Amino acid sequence: MKALSMKSEFTFSSNFTWVDVTNPTDDELQTLTETYQLHPLLIKDCLDPEHLPKFEELEEGFFIILRAYDVEKGAEGVTIQEMTRKVAIFVREQVIITIHRAPLPFIFKLQEDLKVRAKNPPANLYIFLSDLCKRSTLTFDKALVAAEEDLERLEALVSIQIESENTVVKLHHIRRRLLCMKRLSWHLTTVVQRIPFPKDKKYMTFFTDLKEELDSFGFFADELLDDATSLSNLEMALAARRVNEIIRTLTLFSVFFMPLTFIVGIYGMNFKYMPELELPLGYPAIMVFMLIVAFLIYFWFRKKRWLP
Repeated sequence: MKALSMKSEFTFSSNFTWVDVTNPTDDELQTLTETYQLHPLLIKDCLDPEHLPKFEELEEGFFIILRAYDVEKGAEGVTIQEMTRKVAIFVREQVIITIHRAPLPFIFKLQEDLKVRAKNPPANLYIFLSDLCKRSTLTFDKALVAAEEDLERLEALVSIQIESENTVVKLHHIRRRLLCMKRLSWHLTTVVQRIPFPKDKKYMTFFTDLKEELDSFGFFADELLDDATSLSNLEMALAARRVNEIIRTLTLFSVFFMPLTFIVGIYGMNFKYMPELELPLGYPAIMVFMLIVAFLIYFWFRKKRWLP
């Protein structure tokens, strides 16, 4: 069932307007294009769900695409498109237009906050834009914390050497997600760095705060990716060690029985002239000899520390 389209508009005392459109129809997009003189090709970018973050300078203002974490379906995704939702933003003189296909919790929260602090609106369009970008970045915090907790649980299982194919699958899933988030942090940082924030100190403070948030996002994702890679390597090393221990045990057994089998093979050939076969103590003598050989092999292995 297709979600209904929604439109919200906020006009602030600082003389700029925010227009937010959710799941717009073709007619609504046409109206926006005509009202704000938007480029048709950029409108197509708004409708493309696969588009990565981008920045494009226009004659009057600029156009950016951000991606925010999808709290409903992102947990199962392993690509940027599966994990995130796109937000297209047109910034023109005294107006910001945000367009997205599905309702986004961080935008809804921003709208609620603006209603609560109606008497203290954003002082400037760029301050509002930096807040919008920061909130979209913060949507990844829960996903990163969840990945960290999953890695801690898997590390506990690996440390006590609980062997499970599911562990390897989960590690691979987490690594792919973290790799996507690391790539996405780079794309978002590149976009934000190209936004022409005013050089005034009061504006640069907000830009610096936004930049620090993006850096924190990238560093956290990078750190967790390193942890996941290290844990994956540890799991592979432990699995290889377990295989080597099994092979060593089988090899030791084969070495123990190899000379004994050789001796038994000789006396099982039933030649007519085998003097030991006619000796009264021939059988016990051969058994004692075989025990001596087994003990010699055992003490030799202990000396070489091949046995625990």
